[in-house]
Amino acid sequence: MTRIKLFLMRHSKSCSNYLRNLEISSHIRDPGLTEYGRKAALSYGPELRNRLQAVGFNVRDALICSSTLRRAQDTARFVFGREPRVLPGFAENGSIPENTPLEKVYERPNMNVFMKNLHSLVATGDSVSVVGHGSYLRSLWPLLTGAPKEHPLKNMEGILCDVELSTTGLRVLSFKEFPYTGPSMNVPDTCEIEDTEKIARLSNMGKNQSGGGVNMPLAYFKDGAQMQGTFAEPTGVQGGAWFRPALTQSGGKRRTQRRERRQRGGFSPSVMGSFAVNGLRLVPVAAYMGYKMYSGQKTRKATRRKRKN
Repeated sequence: MTRIKLFLMRHSKSCSNYLRNLEISSHIRDPGLTEYGRKAALSYGPELRNRLQAVGFNVRDALICSSTLRRAQDTARFVFGREPRVLPGFAENGSIPENTPLEKVYERPNMNVFMKNLHSLVATGDSVSVVGHGSYLRSLWPLLTGAPKEHPLKNMEGILCDVELSTTGLRVLSFKEFPYTGPSMNVPDTCEIEDTEKIARLSNMGKNQSGGGVNMPLAYFKDGAQMQGTFAEPTGVQGGAWFRPALTQSGGKRRTQRRERRQRGGFSPSVMGSFAVNGLRLVPVAAYMGYKMYSGQKTRKATRRKRKN
């Protein structure tokens, strides 16, 4: 068994927390911190480090870790002033875009995977901080304290445990809860979103279409999404825009007959996605196609009359 001091903490306020009021947070891929969340983490860092140092946590030499998600990594970076080491297994509950790393599929939290990786990195006497997520930390509370946590964890709330760690489990010898005690700040809370109404429309547009279990138009995923199983590509990048433009859909290089991968709905998602972005440009094309259909119908009628005569 390896005995270490383990500090587990929830991330600072993120854009998923902020946007829940707009009911679109679950459509954002791996969101970062809000402006308030960044400044709160920077402000709280010195105070938290002093509190940890006072109870025997070696802040200077501690191993700083985080989950795979951006809001946890950013919090660790701002609070402890170092680039965190990302540990698999210590994740967030729920397979939605905000809980999935960029360019990766969702992986469930797995304490055994987390402990196995952590055990390979530490030695007896080490101090380790891991920044994670409220729902998963709350689910671990009975393991850490022997009793459930009655209320959700607040942002940057944590717990310091003296533990014996192995590749297959841990034993908590003692623990101390760390409520958030940072200062209240008068900081505007923003998420760098230019047009929330447009985002809401995009979010609603894909509710009747399928794409890796995520309710967004398939045109916002990857090329060939109509014919292939797919998962979301990153948003929250490219100059700070949370939603990137729709991809041009080629129809994919390979077609599949697997029922679970078939598109649902009468309209191709690529057409709908393109129309949302380039609707006015498509009007001349639609008019031309309508004219062709009308003129073709007139030609067929004239041919039938000649045959009768």
